[in-house]
Amino acid sequence: MAHRPLIVHIFPTLMLITFVALMSAFLYASYVARDTHSAQVEQDLNARILLLHDHFEQHIRIADTDALNAWAKTVGDKSGTRITVVNPEGLVLGESHFDFSTMDNHGTRPEIVEALETGTGQATRYSTTLREEHKYAAHRLTDSEGQLAVLRLSLPITAVEEFLYLTVKNAMAGAVVILLLAALLAWFMSYRITKPVASLQTEARQFSEGNLGRPIPTPSITELADLARAMNDMALQLNERIALSEQQRNQLQAMWSSMSEGVVAFDMKRTILQMNRAASRIFETSIESAQGKNLSGVVRNAVLKDMVIRILHEDTPIEGELTINTDKERHLHCRGA
Repeated sequence: MAHRPLIVHIFPTLMLITFVALMSAFLYASYVARDTHSAQVEQDLNARILLLHDHFEQHIRIADTDALNAWAKTVGDKSGTRITVVNPEGLVLGESHFDFSTMDNHGTRPEIVEALETGTGQATRYSTTLREEHKYAAHRLTDSEGQLAVLRLSLPITAVEEFLYLTVKNAMAGAVVILLLAALLAWFMSYRITKPVASLQTEARQFSEGNLGRPIPTPSITELADLARAMNDMALQLNERIALSEQQRNQLQAMWSSMSEGVVAFDMKRTILQMNRAASRIFETSIESAQGKNLSGVVRNAVLKDMVIRILHEDTPIEGELTINTDKERHLHCRGA
C-alpha cells in the first residue's frame, strides 16, 4: 500500500467539506430565492387585480368588447401585465396581447375554474398562447351592468428565471472566490496540523538513532503535546535503563577482567563471544583476535573440544582436567556449563 503525506489526506478532505457545504448552501439559497420571488410575483399580481377591481366594476361594460379590449391593452401596456377577461362560459371577451376573437375557450383553465368557484384562482403553468411559463392570478367580479366575468392577470416566469440566472451567476462568482480563499485556509490549517507531526517524526527518527538527550518541543495541539510528552518520558526511561545497563556492563567487565581464573564465553556454534585477560594469557592469544573466532581455531585440543561438546549438549555442569602444551606444559582444571 502506497504511503502518502498527512497533508495529502487532510487538504482534499477539507476542500471536499467546503465544496459540499457551499453547494448545499447554494442549492438551498436557489430554492429559497425561487420560492420567494415566485411568491412576490403572485402577491404583485393579486395587488394589481385589486387595484383594477373597483374600476372594472364601475366603468367597464362587458358587452362593449371594443372598449373592453382598448382598456385591457392600455392597462396591460402601462403595467407590463397580460390582461384577459373571460365570461362564465370561458369565452374570451378582452385580451391585452392578442386578438381575443381568435383565442381558444378558457373555461378549462385551472385559474379560471377556481376563480369561478371560489372567487380567486392561482396557477403556474405553460401558456399555449405565449409558449412560455406564466404565473396567473384570476378574480371573479361583475361589470358596471352586473354581468359576471373573470379578470385574469399574468406575468411570465422568465422574470423569475432571469432573476435566478443573475443570482446564480453572481453566486457562482462568489463561490469561486470563496473556494480559493477556502483552499488557502485549508492549506494553512493542514500545514499547521502536519508541521508538528513532521517535527515529531524527525525527533522520533533521532530517538531511533540513539540521540535521546534532547527533549522534543511540546506542540500547541493537545493530542500532539500528549504524544510529545509520552515520547520524552520514554526517552528519559530509555536513557536511565541504558545508563544502568552500561554501569552494570562496566561493573561486570571490571569483575571479569580482574578474575584470576580464565573465563571464555561462547555460543552454540562454539564462536567465542568474550574472553578475559587470564584466559588470553593461558591460551597465549589476545582478547581482540580471539573474539568472533571458533574456539577450536584458537585452542587446538581434543580434550577441550570434547568437553565443549558435552557442555553444549548437557544440562549439568561439566568438570575435567586439561593439559595444554604452549611454551611449556600447563595442567588446567576446567569447569563449564
